[in-house]
Amino acid sequence: MQIKNNESEVAFPDNRKQMNLKIFAFYAVGILAALVVVVILSAVSIIKTAEQFSKMQGIPVVEKVFEYIDGDKFENLTSTLDKDDPWAEETRLWMFDVAQSVGCAYLFTMSPVSGTTYRYIIDGSCDPSDEENFSPMGTEEDIEAWSKAPFITMKTGELTSSGMVYQEGWGWTVSTYKAIKNSKGKNVGFIGCDFEISFIIKLIARRITIILSISAIIFAVFIIIILKLKTLMAQIREAQEKEHKAMEQIRENMGQIQASQEKEHRISANLFEEAQNLVVSAKETAATSQDSNAAVKEIVATMEDTNDLSENISRKIKEVSGQANSTSSDVVDGVAQIELNVKQLHEIFDANQKTISGIKNLSEKIESIWDIVTLINNVADQAKIIAFNAELEASTAGEAGKSFRIVANEIRRLSDGIIDGTREIKEKITEIQHSSDSLLQASENSTEKINLGYENARGLDEKFNNIKKSAEITATSADDIADIIQQQASASEQILIAIKEIASGVENFSVATDNISNAAENVRKISEELNNASSE
Repeated sequence: MQIKNNESEVAFPDNRKQMNLKIFAFYAVGILAALVVVVILSAVSIIKTAEQFSKMQGIPVVEKVFEYIDGDKFENLTSTLDKDDPWAEETRLWMFDVAQSVGCAYLFTMSPVSGTTYRYIIDGSCDPSDEENFSPMGTEEDIEAWSKAPFITMKTGELTSSGMVYQEGWGWTVSTYKAIKNSKGKNVGFIGCDFEISFIIKLIARRITIILSISAIIFAVFIIIILKLKTLMAQIREAQEKEHKAMEQIRENMGQIQASQEKEHRISANLFEEAQNLVVSAKETAATSQDSNAAVKEIVATMEDTNDLSENISRKIKEVSGQANSTSSDVVDGVAQIELNVKQLHEIFDANQKTISGIKNLSEKIESIWDIVTLINNVADQAKIIAFNAELEASTAGEAGKSFRIVANEIRRLSDGIIDGTREIKEKITEIQHSSDSLLQASENSTEKINLGYENARGLDEKFNNIKKSAEITATSADDIADIIQQQASASEQILIAIKEIASGVENFSVATDNISNAAENVRKISEELNNASSE
């Protein structure tokens, strides 16, 4: 029987090599981007809210001081710089009470000297005994680094507010300015009201630190997951390459078996041809032999056939025994390979369990982001409440509160925008959580499939062990049969030797008969030649 070797290519799918966890990198970048957006929106919203809140508090303060101060007296005071002026002391005490009642960090008045240099006139921020913070009358200072707001006020006479400004020794402040006019309408100085917001900057820094820490932890978790999955895929590729090499070895062995079978076929054909020639020779000999010689030849031929049959049977039994031993060896190798596969499946199961644990930890870290979003919502809600109260106050002020009401409306609109932004952030976080849950579900499904593969491999291991036992029994039985056939062949060979000795004499007689036949044929040819010669 000839075995056809149909070679088949073991295909390794390209997507196996290209599966480099781009989706995990995409999720990592998406989460980091979301956290950066949260940081930026949080910082901007808090800063804007602080600025609006400070302006909202500073505007009524400077308006109130503006209504109280006499512009002409203030202009006269800028010329005399009389520290003992009763009106100046009375105004300072009144401004000090206002600053204390509204929580204003600095409430002061200044007049221009030249260029960007201004001098303090009345400082109502603190008591004169506070030498570190109190600015005595006539103290000059270059205010160019403050902001452009006081210069705009002095130029246009309008009320202006600065953004958040940092001043060395004073910290972060938001200032509101209003020009002081004399009876002729000339701007002779300005009123300044500063609200300190350093605590808000500290709050922003603390929140940003927390968010960046969470971002670093999440990114590190994703990197660990990616590295673990990359190692796992490398192990899978290595196992598949080993399997490919094993298949190549099997194909090579099949080629050797096919070559051996073809060689055996050629030998059998030659043997058949020689046997045919032997049969022809035997028939020719039998035709020229005597009846007794033919009988002996038949006995010898029968014994030889019996001996050949015994030898063929013995040879086939040895081949069966060798094949059984080879099968047993192959089964042993297969059992070892199955055990290796079971071990690798167990390692894959452990790695998948670690992956599931990492994803669960990631979900817990994402939950902590909700606290930050809740804080932003609370700040926005408080801003809306403040804006609503401001609208109520502005409505009672009539026409004078119109501008104040516009600012309150803007604050409320800004708060609504912040709330909408946090709602979108919540939706994105929910989508990330859903993606994490889906990934967790997929990993758990993979765990079930790995367990099923593990059980199947264990069952296959048991079946291979049974096949191994059967192959060992077959090999033992074939060896026993080969021994018996070998003994039978030895006995047949002894009988054949005896028969051949008996046939030897008959063979000698047959040879003599052949010689006589040849001599007679030669005589016949000579006679024929002589007869032909005579005829001529």
